[in-house]
Amino acid sequence: MTTIIRILIADDSAIMRRLILQAINQQSGMEIAAIAKNGAEAIECFKTQSPDLVLLDSEMPGVSGLQALEAIRALDAKVPVILFGPIRSELISSRDAAIAAGANEWVAKPPAAGHVDRVLAWLQTELIARMHALMGRQAECRATQNSPGIEITSSDDEDMTVIAPTVYPKLFSRTLPFPRRNSQPQRPVIVMGAATGGPNALAKVIGELPRNIGAPILIVQHLPPIFTKLLAERLDQLTALTVREGYDGAIVKAGEVWIAPGDAHMIVERNGAEIVLRTNQAPAINSNRPAIDALFQSVAEVCGSNCLAVVLTGLGDDGTAGCRAIRQSGAEILVQDEASSAAWGMPGAIVDAGLASSVLSLEDIAPAIAMRIQGWMEFSPDPTKAGKPEAVS
Repeated sequence: MTTIIRILIADDSAIMRRLILQAINQQSGMEIAAIAKNGAEAIECFKTQSPDLVLLDSEMPGVSGLQALEAIRALDAKVPVILFGPIRSELISSRDAAIAAGANEWVAKPPAAGHVDRVLAWLQTELIARMHALMGRQAECRATQNSPGIEITSSDDEDMTVIAPTVYPKLFSRTLPFPRRNSQPQRPVIVMGAATGGPNALAKVIGELPRNIGAPILIVQHLPPIFTKLLAERLDQLTALTVREGYDGAIVKAGEVWIAPGDAHMIVERNGAEIVLRTNQAPAINSNRPAIDALFQSVAEVCGSNCLAVVLTGLGDDGTAGCRAIRQSGAEILVQDEASSAAWGMPGAIVDAGLASSVLSLEDIAPAIAMRIQGWMEFSPDPTKAGKPEAVS
């Protein structure tokens, strides 16, 4: 029997309510549980209708979407909630507060949202897609997630890493060996890719990495231009590392995190011993700019095996081609598991292609990164140790 997803919509715009209703009615397996015109009505409808998913406009009179979210989270900590609203500077704090209060996703309304054609396109490509992804988290996990821990051994490669599963069994869920490490005296580079659900996942991972990680971190997150800057600012507040939006010509250093700017590919090139960021307006790759594939492929070419790739939650398959290049260079690839992903399209595609070295829950990814870069004993996610490093003159 087909499971029907019951959805609560809350928006003070009658036109928007009607368009969302139209879009949802075109989806198989979805139906409207209730429609509210403001946050207060949304709370009451949630109590009486117990929907499977909630859509909240961030700007509603009286009780706002954020206030409604907080009330809904007090009633139910797990039901998926999507907030959506216009991109405006005064909404920055509300957006961050919404994520902190428990929103699973924030979806930006398109500019000139009053144009019906633009709104309908946004509903299909952004809002409806995220709804499907969030509800997919409740599906049965793939068998790979329950694979037992493995012992990694080597009979003919002295550079192969050997770690017994008893050290941290959950970190090993695939049977691929650790790749050979390049013997050149170069610092490693960590590259990450994320899309749907990525901001929350990145906050978890970056927030738990130690300040002395000893490697730069380069990230592609599928977001519009304004939101990549906001994401960098938000992550910078959560970690002892320095987080900035990437720009052309930036020289990356250990302990720095660089977010690819929205609507621009970010790649790397080598200038002597330095790694330099380059941004460009080349055509979108699989409809994405920035694209994970662009960054990963350039890192594979420039850094070879001296890198570690991490692919987090996201729709689609961006990153698969880049991971293939990274794998061929001899580097390792960690992917987020299905159970902890908002969308398992990107990580699932990498697993299906046989490219993943380890499939890990979100909570295990930061320890796995630190263990591989520094050694397990040096990892300490103790938040009391957070704080920006002192400036080096």
